[in-house]
Amino acid sequence: MDLELEAKVKEDYEIARRNILEAERWEGKSPEAEELIKKAHEKFKELEEAVFVYEESKSKADLMKALDISRELRLLSIDALEKAREINLCLGWRVIVTLAIVTGAAAVLYLATYRSISHWAIHAAFWSFFGVMTNLTYSASRHVINRDFSKLHLSWYLSKSIQAPLIALALLFLLVSINFGVGEGISMNLSDMLIKQDSGGQAPSYALYGIAFILGLFSRRAWEYLELFKDKLLPRVEK
Repeated sequence: MDLELEAKVKEDYEIARRNILEAERWEGKSPEAEELIKKAHEKFKELEEAVFVYEESKSKADLMKALDISRELRLLSIDALEKAREINLCLGWRVIVTLAIVTGAAAVLYLATYRSISHWAIHAAFWSFFGVMTNLTYSASRHVINRDFSKLHLSWYLSKSIQAPLIALALLFLLVSINFGVGEGISMNLSDMLIKQDSGGQAPSYALYGIAFILGLFSRRAWEYLELFKDKLLPRVEK
């Protein structure tokens, strides 16, 4: 029984240590969180002293005292971690709302100017933007659900929202410029499928909308394909 109790004390100690280390990692903690972390460190010292006394005495009473302290420490560490995360979780929700507002504003702008847009690339830029905003909203939601949202993610969200449409456009420009062989003496240009000429200029097909959205949604994979094209076009020079 003593061995089980000793193992429980060690388990509580390890859980508390991990929780406090994670709580200290979060930036922008509230004063309440800082105070709980300070109390946890004091409780760590108290537990270490209680364990030292037990190891000297091997008394059941001293072991139970150490166990009580370890339980208090574990609960205190959980509270400290929850408080440390609170501000970041509020920031996460604000980011989700901001993404929704920006996406809605872009959709309104696109619908208002849809008929006056004369170049397919502008349509593609809008749809790739909608794709990456969908990806970012999903990512922010997952971080909020997992309670690990951090303000360090903000720079990634900003850069992603700018990079993804540009990467999508680069790939689409390449795709519509390449002829694909489909048989003996027969070639096909994707621009014939994705872009249609009409009296108003270049009208994109529904396929272009879908491809642009997918390139924005999976912009990391799109970047990998752009890297592959770069390696073919500009192979590494062996020194």
